[in-house]
Formats: sequence, structure tokens, C-alpha cells
Amino acid sequence: MSCDSGKKLCGWITALSQLTVAACVLYVGFLANIHMERMVHSWEVTAEAVHKMQQDVARIEGDMRVMNQGVHSINGNVGTMQNRMSPMGMMRGFMPW
Repeated sequence: MSCDSGKKLCGWITALSQLTVAACVLYVGFLANIHMERMVHSWEVTAEAVHKMQQDVARIEGDMRVMNQGVHSINGNVGTMQNRMSPMGMMRGFMPW
């Protein structure tokens, strides 16, 4: 739009339209900033949750290792008792060799 220098109304309309465009640009920037802050906060919460899961998995692996050692110990004891309670195991005390 081209304004002649004598028309004040045209100048005011041009100034208001430029202010409106500037306000729209600022508002969009404000909305983008809010959105980015929420995304960053969401990523931080997700990172904390993943870190907690990693710690839980490490703790579970440690517990499983301890349980596995206990099972091996029980299996060894059961194997020893099984050998002692078998017919040949009971007869070992009576055999001279």
C-alpha cells in the first residue's frame, strides 16, 4: 500500500498494521519458548526415569547373582545327599575297599 504524505489515516493504518505484525511475531516466539521449555522438562524427567530404571536393573542383577550362588550351593548339597542316600552310597560304609 502506498500512502501520500498528506493522508494521516493511511499512515496510522500502516503503523498499526506493522505493530500488529510485530505483536504476532512476538506472540509466536513466546509460544515457541513455552513449548521448548516443556519439551526440555519432559526430556529431563525421562532421563531421570531411565537412570532410575538402570539402577533398578543393576540392583536386580546383583540380587539374581546372589540367588544363583545360593541355588548352586543348594544343588551341591542335594547332590552330596543324593550320593549318600543312594543304595551304593549307603553300602560304602560296609565295603572293605
